[in-house]
Amino acid sequence: MLTHGKTLVLALLGLALLAGGCGGGGGSGVTLPSTSPTPSPSDKPTLTITAPEAFATENDTAPDSGVIRIARTGATTAALTVSVVVQGTLSNVPGEDFEQAPLGDTIVIPAGSDHVNLTITPMDDSEVEGAELLIVRLVPNVAEYRLGTVIEATIQVHDDDAITLSINVAVARARIDAESGNPLFQIIDVRTSAEYAGGHLEGAINIDLRAADFDARIAALDPAGTYLVYCMAGSRSASARDRMEQDNLREILNMLGGINAWTTVGYPVVTD
Repeated sequence: MLTHGKTLVLALLGLALLAGGCGGGGGSGVTLPSTSPTPSPSDKPTLTITAPEAFATENDTAPDSGVIRIARTGATTAALTVSVVVQGTLSNVPGEDFEQAPLGDTIVIPAGSDHVNLTITPMDDSEVEGAELLIVRLVPNVAEYRLGTVIEATIQVHDDDAITLSINVAVARARIDAESGNPLFQIIDVRTSAEYAGGHLEGAINIDLRAADFDARIAALDPAGTYLVYCMAGSRSASARDRMEQDNLREILNMLGGINAWTTVGYPVVTD
């Protein structure tokens, strides 16, 4: 008994013979359809980019590195070349801001792996630079891969050279937003506990300048951190900044005008 598949093949061969003539007399014939599958867009890998280690810090003895990861779905038998754009304030010039060779416009995920890690190790220098950013953005290549919903990742590199700045509330708020999620960034309210309870910046801790344990609590802070300090109007935070400088903290930001200036422009406060 013939199966349906064999019947179809025989029928097509019959058509070919009819079109070409029974005696092979010069007909053009019929080309049978190819049985090779045509790759579909769904067969292409989907790329994702993340920053498993989003913060890095300069350090002359043990620098803290950042990591950006580019991953793919699907088969890993062949290497995959990924197009990228490198942006940000961190220099991509060899020997300036980080130790590795400069990132080019392509990154290769090696054969046998579903991802590649880009490790960024800051170079320690004596320049006071503040926080710098390295941004890697994926570039579309419809012939080779598809992009996921997140197409860029950022590493923030922190300077280990001491920085002391006085900043207005607009700059303070922008810095707070930029440092979101950074465990080395801390807001410190140096007012009394009663003032703090009446309303403070979200995420702030209370270390009362006039309390007996102020110096001890400041000495217990991570020296690699960045600390934004404020009070009611700016006087106590300036005094706190001067005392904090003696503990060799990496970055101290004194918010001018204090919480009075903060609320005057409509910025929010919270109560516990």
